Amino acid sequence: MNDASIRSTGTVTRDSESVRAKKPVYWKIVVALVIIALIGISAYALAITPTATILTPFFAAGFVACAGFGWFWMGVDAIPGKRKRSRGLLHGWFIVGVVLFVGIILTYVPVVAPLGYALFPAFVLSLAGKLAWTYGYKSRILYCQRCGTYRWFHPMNGNWYCSKHGHKWYDAESATVTMQSKEE
Repeated sequence: MNDASIRSTGTVTRDSESVRAKKPVYWKIVVALVIIALIGISAYALAITPTATILTPFFAAGFVACAGFGWFWMGVDAIPGKRKRSRGLLHGWFIVGVVLFVGIILTYVPVVAPLGYALFPAFVLSLAGKLAWTYGYKSRILYCQRCGTYRWFHPMNGNWYCSKHGHKWYDAESATVTMQSKEE
Protein backbone atom coordinates (compact mmCIF):
# COMPACT_ATOMS: atom_id res chain seq x y z
CA MET A 1 0.00 0.00 0.00
CA ASN A 2 1.54 3.30 -1.01
CA ASP A 3 -0.53 5.81 0.99
CA ALA A 4 -0.83 3.98 4.31
CA SER A 5 0.84 0.88 5.65
CA ILE A 6 0.80 -0.63 9.09
CA ARG A 7 3.84 -2.15 10.67
CA SER A 8 3.76 -4.69 13.47
CA THR A 9 4.75 -1.95 15.95
CA GLY A 10 1.52 -0.05 15.40
CA THR A 11 3.24 2.72 13.46
CA VAL A 12 1.26 4.20 10.60
CA THR A 13 3.21 5.66 7.70
CA ARG A 14 1.70 8.10 5.26
CA ASP A 15 3.76 9.49 2.37
CA SER A 16 7.06 8.64 4.11
CA GLU A 17 5.88 10.37 7.29
CA SER A 18 5.76 8.24 10.42
CA VAL A 19 2.96 8.84 12.92
CA ARG A 20 2.79 6.70 16.06
CA ALA A 21 -0.78 6.16 17.21
CA LYS A 22 -1.00 6.19 21.00
CA LYS A 23 -3.12 3.59 22.73
CA PRO A 24 -5.90 5.44 24.58
CA VAL A 25 -5.29 4.15 28.11
CA TYR A 26 -7.64 6.82 29.45
CA TRP A 27 -10.60 4.80 28.09
CA LYS A 28 -9.84 2.07 30.62
CA ILE A 29 -9.35 4.70 33.33
CA VAL A 30 -12.77 6.24 32.60
CA VAL A 31 -14.42 2.80 32.70
CA ALA A 32 -12.67 2.07 36.01
CA LEU A 33 -13.83 5.41 37.47
CA VAL A 34 -17.43 4.74 36.45
CA ILE A 35 -17.26 1.27 38.01
CA ILE A 36 -15.79 2.69 41.23
CA ALA A 37 -18.51 5.36 41.35
CA LEU A 38 -21.26 2.76 40.90
CA ILE A 39 -19.76 0.56 43.61
CA GLY A 40 -19.57 3.61 45.91
CA ILE A 41 -23.22 4.46 45.29
CA SER A 42 -24.24 0.87 46.02
CA ALA A 43 -22.07 0.76 49.15
CA TYR A 44 -23.62 3.98 50.41
CA ALA A 45 -27.14 2.63 49.82
CA LEU A 46 -26.21 -0.53 51.73
CA ALA A 47 -24.60 1.50 54.52
CA ILE A 48 -27.78 3.45 55.23
CA THR A 49 -29.90 0.30 55.19
CA PRO A 50 -30.58 -1.03 58.69
CA THR A 51 -28.48 -4.11 59.58
CA ALA A 52 -31.56 -6.06 60.69
CA THR A 53 -33.03 -5.55 57.22
CA ILE A 54 -29.88 -6.75 55.46
CA LEU A 55 -29.82 -9.98 57.50
CA THR A 56 -33.30 -11.13 56.40
CA PRO A 57 -33.82 -13.77 53.68
CA PHE A 58 -36.14 -11.38 51.82
CA PHE A 59 -33.28 -8.92 51.40
CA ALA A 60 -30.99 -11.64 50.04
CA ALA A 61 -33.68 -12.87 47.64
CA GLY A 62 -34.45 -9.35 46.43
CA PHE A 63 -30.75 -8.55 46.04
CA VAL A 64 -30.05 -11.64 43.93
CA ALA A 65 -33.18 -11.15 41.82
CA CYS A 66 -32.52 -7.48 41.10
CA ALA A 67 -28.81 -8.07 40.46
CA GLY A 68 -29.80 -10.71 37.90
CA PHE A 69 -32.27 -8.30 36.33
CA GLY A 70 -29.62 -5.54 36.14
CA TRP A 71 -27.11 -7.89 34.49
CA PHE A 72 -29.74 -9.01 31.96
CA TRP A 73 -30.94 -5.44 31.40
CA MET A 74 -27.46 -4.27 30.31
CA GLY A 75 -27.59 -6.79 27.46
CA VAL A 76 -24.86 -7.02 24.83
CA ASP A 77 -23.07 -4.32 22.88
CA ALA A 78 -23.73 -4.00 19.18
CA ILE A 79 -21.19 -4.93 16.55
CA PRO A 80 -22.30 -3.13 13.38
CA GLY A 81 -23.19 -5.62 10.68
CA LYS A 82 -22.56 -8.61 12.97
CA ARG A 83 -24.68 -8.39 16.12
CA LYS A 84 -27.51 -6.11 17.21
CA ARG A 85 -27.63 -4.58 20.65
CA SER A 86 -30.22 -5.83 23.10
CA ARG A 87 -33.58 -4.18 22.57
CA GLY A 88 -37.15 -4.68 23.50
CA LEU A 89 -39.40 -3.89 26.43
CA LEU A 90 -37.19 -5.59 29.04
CA HIS A 91 -34.11 -3.59 27.98
CA GLY A 92 -35.72 -0.14 28.10
CA TRP A 93 -35.56 2.60 30.69
CA PHE A 94 -39.30 2.34 31.26
CA ILE A 95 -38.95 -1.12 32.78
CA VAL A 96 -36.10 0.09 35.03
CA GLY A 97 -38.35 2.89 36.26
CA VAL A 98 -41.17 0.43 36.93
CA VAL A 99 -38.88 -1.94 38.86
CA LEU A 100 -37.45 0.86 41.00
CA PHE A 101 -40.94 2.30 41.58
CA VAL A 102 -42.18 -1.12 42.70
CA GLY A 103 -39.14 -1.26 45.01
CA ILE A 104 -40.15 2.05 46.58
CA ILE A 105 -43.72 0.83 47.05
CA LEU A 106 -42.47 -2.42 48.63
CA THR A 107 -40.56 -0.49 51.30
CA TYR A 108 -43.92 0.67 52.72
CA VAL A 109 -45.18 -2.90 53.21
CA PRO A 110 -43.52 -4.13 56.42
CA VAL A 111 -43.48 -7.84 55.56
CA VAL A 112 -41.70 -7.44 52.20
CA ALA A 113 -39.84 -4.17 52.90
CA PRO A 114 -36.41 -5.88 52.69
CA LEU A 115 -37.15 -6.72 49.04
CA GLY A 116 -37.60 -3.02 48.30
CA TYR A 117 -34.47 -2.02 50.18
CA ALA A 118 -32.41 -4.49 48.14
CA LEU A 119 -33.49 -3.35 44.66
CA PHE A 120 -31.50 -0.13 44.22
CA PRO A 121 -28.09 -1.23 45.57
CA ALA A 122 -28.34 -4.58 43.75
CA PHE A 123 -29.25 -2.93 40.45
CA VAL A 124 -26.40 -0.40 40.68
CA LEU A 125 -23.90 -3.07 41.74
CA SER A 126 -24.95 -5.31 38.84
CA LEU A 127 -24.37 -2.42 36.42
CA ALA A 128 -20.85 -2.03 37.81
CA GLY A 129 -20.28 -5.78 37.49
CA LYS A 130 -21.52 -5.89 33.91
CA LEU A 131 -19.33 -2.94 32.92
CA ALA A 132 -16.32 -4.59 34.57
CA TRP A 133 -17.09 -7.88 32.81
CA THR A 134 -17.70 -6.34 29.39
CA TYR A 135 -15.04 -3.64 29.21
CA GLY A 136 -12.55 -4.77 31.83
CA TYR A 137 -12.39 -8.47 31.05
CA LYS A 138 -13.97 -9.42 27.71
CA SER A 139 -13.35 -6.45 25.41
CA ARG A 140 -9.98 -5.05 24.35
CA ILE A 141 -8.64 -1.79 23.01
CA LEU A 142 -6.91 -2.75 19.77
CA TYR A 143 -5.70 -0.95 16.69
CA CYS A 144 -8.24 -1.19 13.86
CA GLN A 145 -6.35 -1.33 10.59
CA ARG A 146 -9.37 -0.29 8.55
CA CYS A 147 -10.39 2.64 10.77
CA GLY A 148 -6.79 3.73 11.28
CA THR A 149 -7.22 4.28 15.01
CA TYR A 150 -7.73 2.46 18.29
CA ARG A 151 -11.20 1.11 19.04
CA TRP A 152 -12.93 -1.15 21.53
CA PHE A 153 -13.07 -4.67 20.12
CA HIS A 154 -15.68 -7.18 21.27
CA PRO A 155 -15.33 -10.94 20.89
CA MET A 156 -17.87 -12.95 18.91
CA ASN A 157 -17.50 -16.54 17.67
CA GLY A 158 -13.75 -16.60 18.29
CA ASN A 159 -13.05 -13.35 16.41
CA TRP A 160 -12.65 -9.74 17.56
CA TYR A 161 -14.77 -7.02 15.97
CA CYS A 162 -14.49 -3.21 16.00
CA SER A 163 -17.29 -1.61 18.03
CA LYS A 164 -17.56 1.36 15.66
CA HIS A 165 -17.82 -0.26 12.21
CA GLY A 166 -17.73 -4.02 12.81
CA HIS A 167 -14.32 -4.56 11.22
CA LYS A 168 -12.66 -7.85 12.02
CA TRP A 169 -9.34 -7.53 13.87
CA TYR A 170 -6.25 -9.14 12.45
CA ASP A 171 -2.98 -9.31 14.33
CA ALA A 172 0.05 -7.56 12.84
CA GLU A 173 1.41 -10.65 11.05
CA SER A 174 -1.85 -11.60 9.37
CA ALA A 175 -2.51 -7.94 8.50
CA THR A 176 0.77 -7.62 6.62
CA VAL A 177 0.15 -10.91 4.81
CA THR A 178 -3.34 -9.73 3.85
CA MET A 179 -2.06 -6.36 2.64
CA GLN A 180 0.69 -8.00 0.59
CA SER A 181 -1.78 -10.38 -1.05
CA LYS A 182 -4.08 -7.44 -1.93
CA GLU A 183 -1.21 -5.58 -3.61
CA GLU A 184 -0.44 -8.51 -5.91
